[in-house]
Amino acid sequence: MSLLLVCWGIAGIGLSGFPGFLFNRHSNTGQWISSGLNILSSLCGMAGLALWFSTGNTAVLEIPWKVPGGSIALGLDGLSVFFLIPVFLVSAVGSFFGLEYWNQSEKPGSGNYLRLFYGLLPCGMGLLLLARNSIFFLLGWEMMAVAAYFLIVVEDEEKSVRQAGWVYWVSTHFGMAALIVLFMVLQGIRGTFDWPLLPLKPSEELPSTALFLLALLGFGFKAGIVPFHFWLPKAHSSAPSHVSGMMSGVMLNMGIYGIIRILGFLSQPPAWWGILVLVMGTASGVLGIILAIGESDLKRMLAYSSIENIGIIFMGLGLALIGRSSANSVLVRLGMMAALFHVLNHTLFKTTLFYCSGSILHATHTRRMDWLGGLIPLLPLTGGAFFLAACAACGLPPLNGFIGEWILYQGFFHLSSSGSLLLALLGALAMGGLALIGSLGVVCFVRAFGIIFLGSPRFSPLPHGKEKKSYMTASLALLLAGCLGLSFLPGRIIFIVDKAMESWETELPPFHAPLNGLVPLDTVAALNLSLFIILAVGVGWILFRKKTSESAQPVPLETWSCGYINPLSPRFQYTASSFGEILSKTYHWIIPSRFHWPGLSGVFPRKSGFSTITYDRILGGLLVPSIRAWGDKVSVLLKLQQGRTSLYLLYILAAFIAVLCWGSWSLR
Repeated sequence: MSLLLVCWGIAGIGLSGFPGFLFNRHSNTGQWISSGLNILSSLCGMAGLALWFSTGNTAVLEIPWKVPGGSIALGLDGLSVFFLIPVFLVSAVGSFFGLEYWNQSEKPGSGNYLRLFYGLLPCGMGLLLLARNSIFFLLGWEMMAVAAYFLIVVEDEEKSVRQAGWVYWVSTHFGMAALIVLFMVLQGIRGTFDWPLLPLKPSEELPSTALFLLALLGFGFKAGIVPFHFWLPKAHSSAPSHVSGMMSGVMLNMGIYGIIRILGFLSQPPAWWGILVLVMGTASGVLGIILAIGESDLKRMLAYSSIENIGIIFMGLGLALIGRSSANSVLVRLGMMAALFHVLNHTLFKTTLFYCSGSILHATHTRRMDWLGGLIPLLPLTGGAFFLAACAACGLPPLNGFIGEWILYQGFFHLSSSGSLLLALLGALAMGGLALIGSLGVVCFVRAFGIIFLGSPRFSPLPHGKEKKSYMTASLALLLAGCLGLSFLPGRIIFIVDKAMESWETELPPFHAPLNGLVPLDTVAALNLSLFIILAVGVGWILFRKKTSESAQPVPLETWSCGYINPLSPRFQYTASSFGEILSKTYHWIIPSRFHWPGLSGVFPRKSGFSTITYDRILGGLLVPSIRAWGDKVSVLLKLQQGRTSLYLLYILAAFIAVLCWGSWSLR
């Protein structure tokens, strides 16, 4: 019954976008029906997950399918249930957020199409999470990829949006090509596309390393791990903000799920697998947050921050892989617990931050942080939500991001004391990398919050006036409630993480102590709650004193102007670029910048300006030049494109004959 409820929920979400096409495109009726169906379907799916937890049995459903090698094989286990929770949660909240953010009557040309693909995106993710057959998994994967593409290019009248969609399309299908090879190799080993129930036994016929590298490549593209991250900033910044929240907070998780699932099939991994994953995670965390500091576009900054958080999750997976290779149950449990806990953390606080960016964009019509400032009096609820979510993203107590990183620190301490000199050095370096990520994260979000919400406004009066208590602010409140719930009640959901870890513990020595025995989460939660109350009382006292002091008549005083005519101009404030200039210069080899200097000449020079443009070395410095050079070499093939139907039919006939000849030769 639990599996059927989940299937009905996924199907309902997938169909939720179709009712909008039955009504006038200038009417909000279809929008309300679509959002209501999405929310009800998500609640149905969540009810199925709750029922599964109450029974605890693995649910399986198999239906014959005439696709060669395929079958509709569905299943619910702890790992699938864990990753389905963000799918249902963010799908419902995002649909509610979109009622105001992407109002149908205000955007009649794209509203229905956005809701159609917004429903198909979580539907595809739900299918791949339930799949127990490679063909059916790839079907859900492709549905997710195609729906995400159309959501990215929903505003395709802009050239940058079309470019972002093209980069995403090529990247996601390059990763899918690796997955197709992966599942073909797995099918060649087992003789079927159905997934094994238990880990495969190591043998000479099992190319474990090839499967590991293919999984790392195919799922790494979707997760956005460095160096496969280059598609992510453009795609997330081009999509509507509630879609960006879905892509960053949920879709990236599908790459994490795929790696955990496939590696669960491979027993006795060598130690270098875990070391490679740990190094890639550390590099992604450090490079992602450095690139975020150098970014002036708010949504691109949040996208680079997602790369950082995916890196932290990979650090936990690397620690767990090292534990599996050494049969160390403590390292496996701490690494997996840190990785999975941070998956939930990232879903909640990053979705909140993207929704906050949508609220800012909705009010100011710009994502450029250099053009913003002084928003806290106009958007106080958004500002408060951004501040709390940013603190969680930085891993600061007393919020949930701190707990996930604290568990990871405990794992690295155990790794350093495992007895091996190499592992001790690796654990120390990983702790240093995680500390560097956290400190740079604080710089990144202090910069973002200060530039956007504090100081004087750098923009014209807002078209929408002051903030209203609406669907968008209610969505922010729901997500923040989830962040606070993980902060103060982490021990109440640890059994969800425990269930998700079962597939990795089948070949390890039994570990009878509960997870709370490894890390005293209840104690940490109590400390978090106490610290939160102290901070809340302190902030309340400051606000009270400020309000009472405002009643007194202020005394105007002269300020030293340094010789400038108007020292109080907003142009004298720090910008996002100048705030991060010191770090940008320190890490210029990672975040190279192009400078546009003002051309000033004469006694009365013309109006000019200064600007900096940062670019990613992977995409702008390596891939684009290589593709252009390769394209110049093969441009001679364009002569085959004559635009004549008869010639194209001849090409098809020639290809058909060639395939027949190859088939007859291979059957000899």
